[in-house]
Amino acid sequence: MKRIFLVVLLFLSFNVLLADNPYKVQILGGFAVPFKKYETGLALTQTYESLKFRPGGSFDYGLKIGYELNPKVETDLKVHYQISYLTPGASNVDDRFTKLMLQPEVLYILSLTKSVKFKFGGGLSYAINPVFDIDATQIQGGAHNIFYFKNSLGFALSAEHEIYLRKKMNLSFVTGFSFRYNMIKVDHVISDGNPAAIDYFPSGFGNNLKKLNAGGLDISMGVCYHFELAGKNRVYEYE
Repeated sequence: MKRIFLVVLLFLSFNVLLADNPYKVQILGGFAVPFKKYETGLALTQTYESLKFRPGGSFDYGLKIGYELNPKVETDLKVHYQISYLTPGASNVDDRFTKLMLQPEVLYILSLTKSVKFKFGGGLSYAINPVFDIDATQIQGGAHNIFYFKNSLGFALSAEHEIYLRKKMNLSFVTGFSFRYNMIKVDHVISDGNPAAIDYFPSGFGNNLKKLNAGGLDISMGVCYHFELAGKNRVYEYE
């Protein structure tokens, strides 16, 4: 049922390409504040500070396409990639936690002036191919472990502030905030090139990996280009 619902929303998001209405394409970048950090069982030699990983992300960048149904309602599809690293970092451990995110949503538009808009709404948050890759082979007795997680469907609540940059240029600057909730479960593990059971790892670390909170607060900035299909020229008015 969840998969059917997601397909329908993605279809609605992409179906705007067939309509003769205002569109937007936005390039965005920023960072994600994770809701939770998890222990790895590793620690720094000098300070004994525990190394932690953040499934909710750290760096965030991607692309958003949007369609304005009317002056009050907009539909968007945000496609973004998130990556995070162990904190604190260790020179003899190579690691990354990555995932691709799809976020279809509907936003209500509140026009503060003719050139400034505030938007808020919500939608779905779909995590695709989350992977935690940690190579500790430089440590005596260490291994190169890759944890693959199942795709996860969650939800998102978003707010944006948009201001148009230059008259008749159809460019705007957007600052966005997105509260994203996703829980992910481990699918399979590869250790030094061989399949491994999650129970093979120390109980604290292994139990953490069985189910992770991959949610977070995404904070992004980007430049957005607004355009028309079918040859129409849309010009924004300014005060």
